[in-house]
Amino acid sequence: MKKHTSLWLFVSLLLGLAGSFWAWDRSFDTASVNEIEAEGASQADKRSSPPLHPSQDPVRAELITVIESQLAAFREKDFTKAYSHATSGIKARFRLEAFELMVTSQYPSIAHSKTAVFGIILDNGDEAVANVRIDGESSEPTGYRYLLKREKSAWKIQGVIRAITQGNTI
Repeated sequence: MKKHTSLWLFVSLLLGLAGSFWAWDRSFDTASVNEIEAEGASQADKRSSPPLHPSQDPVRAELITVIESQLAAFREKDFTKAYSHATSGIKARFRLEAFELMVTSQYPSIAHSKTAVFGIILDNGDEAVANVRIDGESSEPTGYRYLLKREKSAWKIQGVIRAITQGNTI
């Protein structure tokens, strides 16, 4: 009986995770489409975007490196270097000075991060969403969803959305 209970718990956990991935995939795809729309993509481009799936280790490592590099640049107050990790769409909307002001005023925990913990990362080869919990100057860790896009074979940060987290989940 104990073996059947363990199997049932395992299957329930897998089904729950699959449902969570599907729901997250849908919400991330919507967030990603909104960012693409802001960059002026055509309707056809938005409809043809493949769904996001859990990132494999090499891609996950690339995405983490980009985000960590930008966070390190913010900690060093090197906004030029941090800006280099932004997509061309972000650069078209924000000059360097406006980018710096936006980050420092709207995302202080990112601008002054101490640590970052990475959670689920999803991608489709061209777009990605990374869940990140950042410990900044405030006493509370803050969850974010980083939206990334591949540009000329390099991953760039397309946007950041504050995530609503429950407990330690990221």
